[in-house]
Amino acid sequence: MKWLALAGEKQWLVFSCNKKILKVPDEREAIIRGKVGIVFLTSGEENIARVLKLLLAKWEILELLWDTTERPFARFLSLHGRLTDKFKDYQL
Repeated sequence: MKWLALAGEKQWLVFSCNKKILKVPDEREAIIRGKVGIVFLTSGEENIARVLKLLLAKWEILELLWDTTERPFARFLSLHGRLTDKFKDYQL
């Protein structure tokens, strides 16, 4: 959880495959308290080259999200490039 606090303090945009942190009370609270912006890759562990290609393709949208969205926030990015604020029963 220290890394979440650091990410909030440094105003880093977090990328993760571990959506379950939204279900763990202490980790969820760390996101909220630290005002963390986090983007989850929806299909779990991915090939790094594919993930980098996706992030580069979506970079402008991610910058706009960062610049215009109040923190804390959680978004979900599919491998097809769809960015949403809900995925299955996960949301912040």
